[in-house]
Amino acid sequence: MRVIIHIGTHKTGSTALQMSLSRSKGFLYPKSGRPSQSAISFGHHLLPWSLTRENDVSVWNDLSEEISRANPKAVVLSSEEFDTLDENQIDFVYSRFPDAEVIMYLRRQDKFVQSMYCTDVIFSEYADSISEYIKILRTEVDYLKLYNKWARKFKVVAIPYERQALKNMDIVSDFASHLKMRLPSVKDKINTSFPKHIIDLVVSMRKNGNKPS
Repeated sequence: MRVIIHIGTHKTGSTALQMSLSRSKGFLYPKSGRPSQSAISFGHHLLPWSLTRENDVSVWNDLSEEISRANPKAVVLSSEEFDTLDENQIDFVYSRFPDAEVIMYLRRQDKFVQSMYCTDVIFSEYADSISEYIKILRTEVDYLKLYNKWARKFKVVAIPYERQALKNMDIVSDFASHLKMRLPSVKDKINTSFPKHIIDLVVSMRKNGNKPS
């Protein structure tokens, strides 16, 4: 059985890819490990969260049972949150799927940090500078370190997340080419950031106790 683990990273079109994978045939895209909340129900986020937040691996047992029942030729798992795992947690994943192939997409760090910062400023209560924001990032921005953590155990394919570098300039088509399978088309919009003056305005409003509408 072939197992492919897509680990994101964040801000690389993962949601579009997960939507496509959830509609696909020809392999198992398990329901186990996917949250019930509709906005995040397409990715297997409960799997890494069980290791980083819950300290409860029962969801991995559910996954194993689902795979055993389906007896598929191939299984695909996908979550941006896999990129937050440390070496011990990656060792746990290896203990479950020692022959898995890992695919990660890497967005240029400055564009990645800017996009993450904009998202948290707009959609959360964050109101500090981007230089301070960098200090609290959970996601690894040292891509060589991230790659090496996973490459200790797995065969890893790392792909630049730039439109010109993707097959058909689209992450779904690009990922499908690595799987050598067909995936349903889903519009993949390269992540863009809000204009700087909008972000500065929101930060200023939050610092002054005002809530942007």
